[in-house]
Amino acid sequence: MKKVLALVFAFVFATSFAASNALATYDFGQLGSGDIYRVRNVSDNQTDFVKVADADLCETVQFKVRIHNGGPKTLTNVKVKASLSSGVKTSHSSTVTVTADNNREGAVATGTAGVNLSKAGSIAYVNGSTELLDANGSYVKNLDDAITGAGVNIGDVAVSLNNKRFVQFKAKISCPEVKYIQVCELASKKIVSIKETDFDSSKYSKDLKDCAEKPPVPGEIVVCEIATKKVITIKEDEFDSNVHSKVLTDCDKTPVTPAELPQTGSTGGVIAVIASLLVAAAAYAVNARRNVLS
Repeated sequence: MKKVLALVFAFVFATSFAASNALATYDFGQLGSGDIYRVRNVSDNQTDFVKVADADLCETVQFKVRIHNGGPKTLTNVKVKASLSSGVKTSHSSTVTVTADNNREGAVATGTAGVNLSKAGSIAYVNGSTELLDANGSYVKNLDDAITGAGVNIGDVAVSLNNKRFVQFKAKISCPEVKYIQVCELASKKIVSIKETDFDSSKYSKDLKDCAEKPPVPGEIVVCEIATKKVITIKEDEFDSNVHSKVLTDCDKTPVTPAELPQTGSTGGVIAVIASLLVAAAAYAVNARRNVLS
């Protein structure tokens, strides 16, 4: 009987010890893994996050990671860190890493999302774009810009899906380089700078010599045509001082139009004639009287 009791006591003690050790080992949380990282094209107004998004140069994308704790304990000091690929290319990938001080066996949760571009370009983090969201995807607060560097600490994450968190940030695709060129503007004969994409051979010439002043042709001179007030080129032996002027500024003078004399009708003309005859008659009468008196 004593042996049986001793065996029972030993079994209970061992079981209690094992249970105590087991509970001690469960003082951790478990970061959810799997499909935790996605991306969307913000510039195209995409609402759904996908594993790989399509984008063009100059557009903005947004990455989003889900943080979930499977328990049994609250995760402490949860940190999120993301990487962005470097270089100019048509495909970019980003990897996110989520850690916690008491995650099971020090494990980490990782995920990968990507962006395919229509043309080769680079991708860069947008300052001030990192945000923390609650389980419903509602904004909680802004986080610092260290997510693509040392990482951001979002604090503790409690157990269950009701306490999950999201972290999202934006990245911008580089814009195409704008190249300017110097050309001769054919209409004005001036050298101007334009975008290379705006070049039109009917308006511009890439040969800057086309804007240089051309020397006069031997045997020809530039004169002012007096009648038309236009600067023209004529042969030197055709010069006529009555028709042309070698002073080109003479073409800047506006010809003076003589003032028109007052117009009179037929009645006015008759009255003028009568008045003249009356004056003449009066003068004749005066002279005739003087002769008689003499």
